[in-house]
Amino acid sequence: MRIIDQALLSEIKKDIYRPIFMFSIEDTSINEFIRINTSSEFIVNPENLELYEPRAFNIGTDIKYSSTEIVQSVQMTIDDTDKMVLNFIVKPNSFYDRFVANLTYAVLDKYFNILGYQKIFFGYLDSWEYTSGEISCSIVSFLSQWTKTTLNSFSSSCRWKAFGGAECKFQASPLQTCDRTYEQCAIYGNTNNFGGFRWLPFLVGKTIQIGKQQDLPQFKK
Repeated sequence: MRIIDQALLSEIKKDIYRPIFMFSIEDTSINEFIRINTSSEFIVNPENLELYEPRAFNIGTDIKYSSTEIVQSVQMTIDDTDKMVLNFIVKPNSFYDRFVANLTYAVLDKYFNILGYQKIFFGYLDSWEYTSGEISCSIVSFLSQWTKTTLNSFSSSCRWKAFGGAECKFQASPLQTCDRTYEQCAIYGNTNNFGGFRWLPFLVGKTIQIGKQQDLPQFKK
């Protein structure tokens, strides 16, 4: 189980301190953000000066950590009566797997200043639904692809077990992640070392015929 900083826990026990959640969605294709928090005030992250506006949201999934299990997704419901989140998500030429989301736990003092915070989940927007002024969405972990198994001999996902390992050969930074897709490999410029199959090898160079030509009936005069 993940251990929360003891300094944060000690501050939570004091009545004058407020535990909150902060949530952000980034559209990486255009570098735009939505940042919200569960308090009643605007919150500024002192390290990077990011501004989080007040907006109600609920987390419908338990978040837990262990050495053998990861949380593959988090379900959230966000108040969106003004359709701010909806209009942010629905854009021309946007790909949902490029909406990156971060969920952070923080503690505020009585002046709504952040005393400490800890990121507890991050991933990409997988699915969403808008009903009655609310957005219900699913945030999927970047690491969820690593728990999948396949019965196919030629998997379309990368087979290398270690991102940046001997087979992958990519020089990854500590902040970089991989979802084992060819598209992610292309972003990193590492497609020469991609461990998946974009097509079935035994079909390469073969002539493929779709459908079957039927013999036309013979008519006698």
